[in-house]
Amino acid sequence: MSVLRRAQAFAKVGTKSIILIDQFIPDIDRHVAGLKADGQLSGGMIEIRSMHLDLAGRKPLSAPLDYVTPRNDEAPGWEYVQDSTRPEVWRGYLEGDYQHFTWMRSETNVSFIDHLVNEGQIRVNRTWYDELGRPCKIELMDARNKPYKIQYMDLHGRVYLEESVNGSPRYRLIGRDKSTNHFNSYDDLYNYWLRSFVFASAVKPTLISEYGKRKKVLNSLAEDLGANVVYTFHSSHLGAPYTYGSPIRQDQREFISGIRDLPSLVVLTNEQKLDLEKQFGALDNVHVIPHHVPKVELDTVRDPNKIVLVGRFDDGKGHSDALKAFKRILERHPMASLEIYGRGQTEDSIRKEIADLGISESARIMGFTKDAASVFAGAAVAFVPSKYEGFCLSMIEAMSQGCVPVAYGFKYGPLDIIQNGVDGFIVAPGNISELADSCSFLLSNDSVRENMSDTAKKVIQRFSEERLISEWSYLFEKIGVTGLL
Repeated sequence: MSVLRRAQAFAKVGTKSIILIDQFIPDIDRHVAGLKADGQLSGGMIEIRSMHLDLAGRKPLSAPLDYVTPRNDEAPGWEYVQDSTRPEVWRGYLEGDYQHFTWMRSETNVSFIDHLVNEGQIRVNRTWYDELGRPCKIELMDARNKPYKIQYMDLHGRVYLEESVNGSPRYRLIGRDKSTNHFNSYDDLYNYWLRSFVFASAVKPTLISEYGKRKKVLNSLAEDLGANVVYTFHSSHLGAPYTYGSPIRQDQREFISGIRDLPSLVVLTNEQKLDLEKQFGALDNVHVIPHHVPKVELDTVRDPNKIVLVGRFDDGKGHSDALKAFKRILERHPMASLEIYGRGQTEDSIRKEIADLGISESARIMGFTKDAASVFAGAAVAFVPSKYEGFCLSMIEAMSQGCVPVAYGFKYGPLDIIQNGVDGFIVAPGNISELADSCSFLLSNDSVRENMSDTAKKVIQRFSEERLISEWSYLFEKIGVTGLL
């Protein structure tokens, strides 16, 4: 979302952006079409380009085609039974023999099917399906039930890319004319895509690389094509326990260890830059450009008893602490409610903890929302009990709608965003009692909460779109890039 919003801000001053996606996404057509239909692509000023669509030789579908289910519901002898606890799971039986484990993307749309033999004991392959119900990726399984080969297919079932998980060469790209190209690593494949498709005729392109991905390839582009590369970091670089002095995250150690050699690195908070400088010395190549929050004016009635938590379901987001704090809040405020928005891998454990704590009548999981502004506009308090963040975009979204945040003082974000006791509360990380007491104080004191709510809305002035454009313009000018006003 932050990348898309930045591109939208660039579009308003006449700069076109191309968002490059190398990850394989089976339902990418739906996502792109949805963004276009919602007006999120700024009238064509933002283009989304997929490595896999380019390699398959096609563009995103402009309109959905008729869906044909890959399940054998109508075939003689087949029966599909829905799982009693996981509604997305269906098991297919042919004459009583268990042959299909099916995962549904929606009520009618299949995400993947595991093809089974020996009465369901052996998985032969996992076949992924696109928005048309056509196979788009097949993972062939070995005797250990692990994929040994992965095949990617176009709309006509032609294999355009084959990945050998443990073999060499690692990738084999197959053209429509049966010609082949071989690549020994993902970086090699990624480099081929950028040079042959994205920048085939580009002169001194400018790339913004999120999370420092593919640094080796981008350094090569910078050298050969005169590309300007700006690296950005959206998260904490610290591993557990996520405090200063903690080891650098395993997946970022190589990148961070070479921080002094990067042409430019953008982080989101002054606190993170200072921590990096305390560890590595003064860093003139590191710049602070925070996210911005769009102006969204809503006429929504606020529930003075409602608390919300918005974020993906992940252990790092602190849902368990929020639930424990909410149980204490209910003892003093029986009319309080907690609504949890998001999706992710820990949803089942969150549901179980809600039940175990006996708060099911007051705490509810609401699912994913595309309209966070309305969620925050209708609530009094926003819980932000994360263990770590890079900035926490949802926090400034909450404040912009007058929803007062109660946040752990994690790295990074709260110290740069919240004025403690003025437009929100920063509490000690892991202190559930303080989390509960701070929220209870706000629910008990309407005038205090309303004053803090009014002040919180001023976050828009500090993290405005104008500021974002100004700071990116300054950085581009400094590194010799033209484009933004």
